[in-house]
Amino acid sequence: MEQYEQQRHPDYPGHSMFETGDIVTFESAKDHAHVAVDATLAYRRSQLERFVRHLVFMKPHLLVVYHVLITPSGRSPIWLMQTVTQPDVGQSEFGVVNGAGELRAVTLLPTQATIQTTETLAGYRVEVTGNGSQETPRQDTHRFLHILAIGDAGSVTVPEAGWTKQGNRLAVWIRRGGGRRTAYLPWDG
Repeated sequence: MEQYEQQRHPDYPGHSMFETGDIVTFESAKDHAHVAVDATLAYRRSQLERFVRHLVFMKPHLLVVYHVLITPSGRSPIWLMQTVTQPDVGQSEFGVVNGAGELRAVTLLPTQATIQTTETLAGYRVEVTGNGSQETPRQDTHRFLHILAIGDAGSVTVPEAGWTKQGNRLAVWIRRGGGRRTAYLPWDG
C-alpha cells in the first residue's frame, strides 16, 4: 500500500498517481441534492487543464449534469454516456430504455451540439460534441449541460428546460407539471 501511495502523478507531482479529484461542494435538502467535483487530476495536462462536474438531483426524477472543461488549444472534448441498449437520438435530445426503466435527456450546452451513437463491445455510447457555440468566448473553455429525466419505461418525457447566464452564475430552469424549478451553479464551474 505504501508503494501504491508513493507513486506520483507525472503532471501533478504533489499528488498521488491515484488521486483523481476532490469534492468541491455538497448539499442535501428535502427536494434536491447537489455535488460538485473537481476531477482535473483524473486526466493528463495534455488532455485538459481543468474539469469540474456538477450534479443536481431534483427529486424525484430529474438530474442536471453540468461540466466545465478547460483544454489545451485545439482540443474538442466529447461528452459521453454508456448505455446497454441502443438509444434513440434527436436533434438535441436522446433517450434509452433498459428493461423497466427509461432515461430521456436534453442537451442545452453546447447550444449547437451534435449527438450521435456508436456501438461498442459493451453496448452503445452516446457522444455529444460542440460546434462553435457562442456561450464561451475562450476557445479553450467548454461547457456541457444536460437535463436527464428518469422513470418507468414508456412514462418519461423530456421537460421544458433552459438556461441563462446571470453574472457569474448559470441559472438552469426546468418546467414540469405546472411548476418551474431553478438551479444556480457557478458559470466557471
